[in-house]
Amino acid sequence: MKAKKNCELIRDLLPLYADGVCSEESRQAVAEHIADCQECRDMLNKMGQHISISADKDVSAVKAIRKKIHIRQAIIIIISIFIILNLFPLLMLFLNMDCSMNYEKYNLAENVRIVEDSEGLWLVTTNEANNSVFYLPTLSDENGKHMGYDDDFDADKKVGYGITLKQKRITEISPFILSYSQEQRTKLGEMKNISEIFYYDDKTNTEYLLWKAE
Repeated sequence: MKAKKNCELIRDLLPLYADGVCSEESRQAVAEHIADCQECRDMLNKMGQHISISADKDVSAVKAIRKKIHIRQAIIIIISIFIILNLFPLLMLFLNMDCSMNYEKYNLAENVRIVEDSEGLWLVTTNEANNSVFYLPTLSDENGKHMGYDDDFDADKKVGYGITLKQKRITEISPFILSYSQEQRTKLGEMKNISEIFYYDDKTNTEYLLWKAE
């Protein structure tokens, strides 16, 4: 009766043993049992396993399987590192690309303005707007078309000068928005035949008036 109970227990473990997922203690118990039990050994053979009647040999087989698994894991790690190293330069290139600042996100209505003094016109940025690295200029004509954006822009009918702040994409996707209270002033060139200066949101094709000639 005891032998029968042992067989029942071992047969419950056979599927796990066949798949190599049972514990070391259970694996050793199965290996020792099937070395002396033909019925259980035959049952395991039907599961596609080639059984050695020696428990010691079975241990060696398990170690060989584990070694193959470790080799495969090492190969996967090496391949993953290779892919990461090759994608890293592309990722850095993407993160360092320039993109337009979001007008609402950076509160540009309050942080971008034009100041006029005896020396001329100045672009003044404060707080979040100082995350920009440069500004991209454009011109507008009487029909509201923009140089560099609209093919039918008419340079002979230009009336406005537009400014779009640009920043690094890594700053745009950052969960933190840095704020610099100190003003940054940039001297603007001569505004010949220009009656207004505006901030141009090139993502929504929207103008925000910053200065108008008197």
